[in-house]
Amino acid sequence: MPDSLLGLLDHLGPSMVDLFFITDKGGVNWIEFVRGYLKCCGRMPVSVLLNTLLRLFSATGVKAGIPLKLEVEAIDDGEYKISGSLLPIDVLMFLWMCWAMLWNSRTWNFLKEKECLYLPDISPLVLSAVVSCAEDGSGLELWDCDVSVLDVQLPAGKFLTWMLTTVTNLTECFTQFVNARLQNCTSSEVSNSNKTTKIGALMSVKD
Repeated sequence: MPDSLLGLLDHLGPSMVDLFFITDKGGVNWIEFVRGYLKCCGRMPVSVLLNTLLRLFSATGVKAGIPLKLEVEAIDDGEYKISGSLLPIDVLMFLWMCWAMLWNSRTWNFLKEKECLYLPDISPLVLSAVVSCAEDGSGLELWDCDVSVLDVQLPAGKFLTWMLTTVTNLTECFTQFVNARLQNCTSSEVSNSNKTTKIGALMSVKD
């Protein structure tokens, strides 16, 4: 597993908290917790969820020290515009991050011991994004191509469109991960007396 992906997973939980939950001393108060949950798992268009997922990737990459060329701009009323571009290696890391969240949410209740996270070979899927999003992507020589070293810029707007038409169910990884983590929160982690919950560690892929 690449060190950059390990760093990404290490910072995923704190990035979720920073983006979606307003914390105070000791945790997140109940009202802000509900608001944060709705931002993560409330009913919304798939395009908004994909935008949110890419925004999470951008914020996590910043915390992990990964040099991404994504720019997130707040527009109005909780809406965000994502510009900039991604390299194929960024797309690979993004999709692997999504895979890790989905794997974690589906195995959390069944694993009695920690098990290794095996990464699928998704190079063909990454190359699909390259062909669809890169300028003159269809003219690139992609036979036996190593996506980790491919130096092609994929505009963020085109990548979002590619996700919307190619991997629409990708958003399930995010909502299922959040729900699985919260369902496994013990009574000691959520206190009815002080109405706070410490979710920074809870939202960890690796725990």
